[in-house]
Amino acid sequence: MGAGPLNFAPVDEFCRQLYLEHLEEASFLYNSYLAWRNDPEITWRDLQDLEDRLDAHIFALTSGGDAAKQTCLKHLSKADSGEIYAIARFFCQAHDGQCISLLWETLLKGVDDELEQESEEYDKITAAARALRQDYPQEWRIKLAAILETTHHKLFPIIASAVAITRKMSDKGAKNLLENMPYPFLSSALENVAENHTTSHAKLLYPLLEHESAAVRQLAAVGMLRLGETHVLPQLLNQPLVFAIPIALAGIRQQMQIVLQAINKKELNIDLIAALGISGDLRAVNFLLPALADDELAYHAAHALNLLVGANLYEEAFHEERFFEEDLFDHEIADFKNGKSPQHPGGRPYGENIEQLSRDPAKWRQWMLDNESRFDPALRYRYGEPACPQTIGRSLASPRTPDFLRRWIQYELCIRFGLGAPFSVENPVKQQYRQLSGIAQWVQEHGSAHTPGQW
Repeated sequence: MGAGPLNFAPVDEFCRQLYLEHLEEASFLYNSYLAWRNDPEITWRDLQDLEDRLDAHIFALTSGGDAAKQTCLKHLSKADSGEIYAIARFFCQAHDGQCISLLWETLLKGVDDELEQESEEYDKITAAARALRQDYPQEWRIKLAAILETTHHKLFPIIASAVAITRKMSDKGAKNLLENMPYPFLSSALENVAENHTTSHAKLLYPLLEHESAAVRQLAAVGMLRLGETHVLPQLLNQPLVFAIPIALAGIRQQMQIVLQAINKKELNIDLIAALGISGDLRAVNFLLPALADDELAYHAAHALNLLVGANLYEEAFHEERFFEEDLFDHEIADFKNGKSPQHPGGRPYGENIEQLSRDPAKWRQWMLDNESRFDPALRYRYGEPACPQTIGRSLASPRTPDFLRRWIQYELCIRFGLGAPFSVENPVKQQYRQLSGIAQWVQEHGSAHTPGQW
């Protein structure tokens, strides 16, 4: 892991400031990217603009050669997560193993056994992992896979995703990863092991079905299904609310009935809403409609309903701009503390009209009544069509499908229909387009073997 000193020629001040400016801009774009992923007004395809602009700044660093490397290395200890992302991608694109090792050492100095998920160190490690996944040299990744078999456990959160995407993780490496991954990154380790797509890894996930964290239990179940271990489904029915998403992905009507019975009169959450939408079960409509009245869940419930029935009840709605105290002029702060946000001179609130799915339960009920004849309660549906590989593939590719649904739909073709082609919503948009094209080709060749709407 150690790296010796690097000898660079001095960098003139103009170039140094220029490279620091590229890092600052890249950091802004990286953090904007993370925010956009959770913005209901932004589609996953819209992220390509930010990715392209980010790439331009990283290319500028790459073009700077040793002078840019020296600037980045000196800045490492002060770099924020967005700058770490840019620096890591730059070093990877430059195939500079020594600089990458120095980056790792700098990151790990700030990590202790009490690392928390909501921390600057966590964000930096996550940024570095995302960068390595994208740009770590392919010919070196087999060496990363070997590191997973060692005691360098603190490196695991940084390198595991870059290994998983190549499907080079060994049984020993996967076992070591799951046993020694720092707890805040355990969920990502489960995703990595499943993404490696090696069936022998499934037995490593089984014990985690009893983990104290419901999120870990859920991901372990999804991972086992991705690896073909459908025999675990009956066990999941003992905790139908915890395992609602894997049960919905498996698409067995009788098992979904148990989930629906458990949800009855229980408080919904985003994962349960996602499970209801993905299930394709028309009985789920009765649970989703009331959730439209909950401000915290209305957005998710509307999209889950639309995923089911394809009503496309879009309308214009005014979204008032949210302000924070640091955004305000001094004379506005007193009013703000009393609950009054800044307004236009005419008294109108700041904000904009956006297109969104209706949150009005009455409109959805009326639409369902008007279109009742289109649906057969015995079938599964996706965007109003009988669910099948074609409609599921289209829902994954649709710009209308938000991230909280796409993150689970991406596994559906694998679990239900045996698709083995790699795909991840974490990949850059251009890469997703290429992978979706391959999935569409697979669906064209194999989709006709499945009856639309069949459970």
